Amino acid sequence: MLKYILGIVLITVLSLLGVVYFLINLDPNGLNGKELLIFYINLFLCLAGLITLVGILFRRTRSRFFFNWKMFKPAFRQGMILSGLLVLILFFLSKRIFNGPLSLLFLASGILFEFLIAYREKRKIYAAGVSKN
Repeated sequence: MLKYILGIVLITVLSLLGVVYFLINLDPNGLNGKELLIFYINLFLCLAGLITLVGILFRRTRSRFFFNWKMFKPAFRQGMILSGLLVLILFFLSKRIFNGPLSLLFLASGILFEFLIAYREKRKIYAAGVSKN
C-alpha cells in the first residue's frame, strides 16, 4: 500500500513541476496541439494525485482502523473523476464554449458515474468473465 502512495506522490510532484514549467516558460497563445495535450495531461495527473492524496488523508483521519485497500480505491477513483471533469472544464473554457447547461451536464455525469461504480462494487456486479481483482 505504501508503494502506491509513494508512486502517487512521485507522479504528482513530477506533473506539478511540468505544469509549473508550462505556466512560467511558455506562452499559452503560441502553443500547438501537442504541447497543449502534454499540458492537459500533466494538469490531469497533478490534480488526480492531489485529490487522491487529500481523499486518502480525509479517509485516514475519519477512520479509527488501519488504512486498507478498500479506502484507497474510492479515493483514487474520485480523484480521477474529479480531475477529469476539472480538466475538461478548463479545456472548454479555453475554447470559449463552456456554458451553464454544459456545467450541469458535467456535474451530473460525474455524480452518476460515481454512483454507478459504487453501486457496482457494493452489489459485486461485474461483466461475465471479469473478476473483482
